[in-house]
Amino acid sequence: MYQWIASLEPTGSDSEASDSEASENAETVGTSAALEQFVDLIFDDKMTQLQLQAAGEKAQASGTPLAAALFERFLPTENRRKRLGNNVDRTALLMMAGDAKRGRERFLDGQSMQCSLCHRVQGSGRSVGPDMDGIGKQRSRQELLDSILDPSKVIDPKYRNHQVLSTAGQLVSGLLVRDTETEMVIRSADGRNHRVNKNEIESRRVQAESLMPTGLAADLTAQEVADLLAFLESLK
Repeated sequence: MYQWIASLEPTGSDSEASDSEASENAETVGTSAALEQFVDLIFDDKMTQLQLQAAGEKAQASGTPLAAALFERFLPTENRRKRLGNNVDRTALLMMAGDAKRGRERFLDGQSMQCSLCHRVQGSGRSVGPDMDGIGKQRSRQELLDSILDPSKVIDPKYRNHQVLSTAGQLVSGLLVRDTETEMVIRSADGRNHRVNKNEIESRRVQAESLMPTGLAADLTAQEVADLLAFLESLK
């Protein structure tokens, strides 16, 4: 596992750290660095509980979602993130004040909320789901929250999930980009377009569920969702 992590390409401003430096560098930006430091810590028998907790606190303060999630287990229970889970008080969420700037940062970071992996906004992100520019004028705060918590409740026909099975056994699922007499082009959730010849299609169907999975907000805090709502509402 450690060798696999060490082989990963650096992301962000990666840096190497020895076991003794791991707790001081928990805030390092970079996926492979955070993973390496995490493995160093959990297999270092010399680390005390206080040192582990210090690493967790620094990772939490770093603003790097992956590092914060990995090192959170070293924090006392009362200091860990208060995640929403699956039982969400929607009325309370709608009444919370959010920070649009913070919501924008989370939307675009591609890790903590993953919104930009499928949605474009202000020139950034992928065009798999609907573009978010102007969404604050099109939908109410209640409707925006519903679309986050229950994405399959209302689906624009243009963004329905199409599933195609080829005669070779290849299954392609995603957004229908083009449908001609000779081929279908399906855009999968990773943003790639897949061309399937019509004469090679075994079956095709339109899914009732949205491409956006249910439960993405369960791992967020109430404040993070409120911030996201504030950002989406600002997109007039």
